[in-house]
Amino acid sequence: MKFVIFFISGLLTYNSLSSQVVTDDTVVCIIDTTNSYVEFVKNPIKRDNYQPPDHWQIRIDGHYYDHVPYDKDIACIVFSAGWWSGNLGNISGFPKKRVPKKGLTERFIVVDDEWINQQTSLNSLGRKLGYAPFSKYNYIIFSQDYDCADSDSVTMHRVEIGYSEVQY
Repeated sequence: MKFVIFFISGLLTYNSLSSQVVTDDTVVCIIDTTNSYVEFVKNPIKRDNYQPPDHWQIRIDGHYYDHVPYDKDIACIVFSAGWWSGNLGNISGFPKKRVPKKGLTERFIVVDDEWINQQTSLNSLGRKLGYAPFSKYNYIIFSQDYDCADSDSVTMHRVEIGYSEVQY
């Protein structure tokens, strides 16, 4: 009987922990869509006979191919919301959550679009932001929401990350 109670309490603890954001692997990017190197595209993928659910992408131009002149124009990081490779269960749309601004930098890895734009190494970007959608949890906070003095919380939008890569 003790084993059953211990097992059930362990299972409940595991479920409550796994449903929360993993802070060590959570990256929050503060994005200002008015910057010249940031492009916001709503519903970038359209089909003739099928319109996917609402989705959007944020593309941030990068400098990690500056050492290869003919490839440097394609260096970019893309954050996509609305296309999910993972299992989201009964969540409709794309996941987002409201969190307090206070303590954001202590709880998560926080970067901004300027930092992303200025990086010249794909390896440093991958180590900080993750190499693929499954390596870290990536969220976007729009700077307009973050800079709003009337609110003490922000909305974090769950996104998948992708890079333009050139194979040498």
